[in-house]
Amino acid sequence: MLNYTLRTLFEFHDRRKDGRWLNHCKDSRWLNLRVNLLKDGRWLNHRLQIQNKMNPKLTLLLSLLLIFSLNIQAQITSGFNFSDEGNYVCLVDASVQEVNGNPEVTLHFLDADLNNAQSFDVYRRPLYGNGDDWVQVASNLNPGTASWIDDNVSMGDVWEYQIKRENATATAIGYTSAAVYYDQSDYRGQMILAIADDAAQALPEKIERLKRDLTGDGWYVNEVITTKGNVGFSDGENAVTVKNQIKAIYDNAPSNDKPKVLFILGHVPLPRSGMGLQAPDNHLEFTGARGADCFYADLDGEFTDVETYDIPELSAALTINLPGDFRWDQDKIPSELEMAFGRVDFFRIADGAGYDEMEDLGNYLDKLHDFRHATAGKIGTKTAFNST
Repeated sequence: MLNYTLRTLFEFHDRRKDGRWLNHCKDSRWLNLRVNLLKDGRWLNHRLQIQNKMNPKLTLLLSLLLIFSLNIQAQITSGFNFSDEGNYVCLVDASVQEVNGNPEVTLHFLDADLNNAQSFDVYRRPLYGNGDDWVQVASNLNPGTASWIDDNVSMGDVWEYQIKRENATATAIGYTSAAVYYDQSDYRGQMILAIADDAAQALPEKIERLKRDLTGDGWYVNEVITTKGNVGFSDGENAVTVKNQIKAIYDNAPSNDKPKVLFILGHVPLPRSGMGLQAPDNHLEFTGARGADCFYADLDGEFTDVETYDIPELSAALTINLPGDFRWDQDKIPSELEMAFGRVDFFRIADGAGYDEMEDLGNYLDKLHDFRHATAGKIGTKTAFNST
C-alpha cells in the first residue's frame, strides 16, 4: 500500500484596491490548483487546471479540497480486503456540478469494483464539525455502487462526508469534502503589522510580499511604521509613541471588527516592565524590568511608573526600575489583552563577523513565504533525527 499526503492551494494573483489586497483567480474561466504530494519524505509538485463554469463575478468560488489548511490523507491500495491489516478504509472522492441551475455533489466510490459483499452508509456534517453532528444521508447502498449524488445542498455549503462499511469483524471508513460556490477569502479579521523604519526601508519588496501572504490568509492588514528601537533595549519613551499609534488604529476600527493580532517586525522599541515578583528559576539577577511587548497589546490596562526596584543581585543595569524611567512597574498583565502579539526581531541576535540584521530578517521572510506556499525545492525533509 502506498501512502500519500495531498494538499491543494489555489493560485491567485493580487490586486490592490483602496489600500487593501484582494485575491482573484488568474482567469475566471479556470481554477488553477497546485497539488503537492508527499511521497517517501519528498514533496512532489503537480498542477491541475479545472474548468470553472460558475459566475465569474463570484470570487474564490470552489474547491473540493479546500485551501484553508485542510490536509487530505489518501491511501491508494492495490486491493481491498477487510481481513488484511491496513485496508480498513473506504476510498472516496467528490465532484461538484450544477444541474438545471441546482448544485449537486457526487461522491465517487473508488473501490467499488473491489467491494462486492458489504452494503455501506453515507454521513455528512459541516466541515470542522464537533464529531457529534454526523447525519446519515444514505443507508444500505448496494455493494459495488460506484457513485451517489447528494442534491440536498445549497450555495455556500461546505460539507465533510464520511463513508462507513462494516462486516462482522471490522469497520472501514473514508472521508472527503466538497464545497458549493464557497467564498474562500475566509476573512479572519483585522491585524496590525508594526514595522521598524529601517526594516521597511531595507526590505520593501519582502515586506510587501508578507502583507500579500497575510491578506491571502484572510487578514486585513493595518501597517504602522515606527522608529527603530535603541541599542540598549530600553526605549520606553518611544514605546509610548508606538503604543499610541497602535491604539489609534484599534480605536478607529469598527466595534465589531477590532484588530485581533499584533505582528511586530524588526527592532521596534522594546517596552520593559517588572518589579521582581518572580525570579526565573529562582535567579534574582534576572528579575526587574524585562521585555514586555504585552504593553502594546493591552490597550486599556494601567501601566504605572512610580515604584523602585534596584537590588544588588541584578545582572544588568537596564533591569533596574526607577520612578519616571519609562520602565513599568507591573509584573503581571494589568487586564485582558485586546490582541494576540508576537515579535520577529534579529537586532543583535548575534555579534561578530558576518552578522547582518537585515539579511537575517530577509532570510526569515523568505522562509516564511516558502513555507506558506510549499515552494518547490524549499521545503526540505531535515529533522533533528535526519540530516538528509
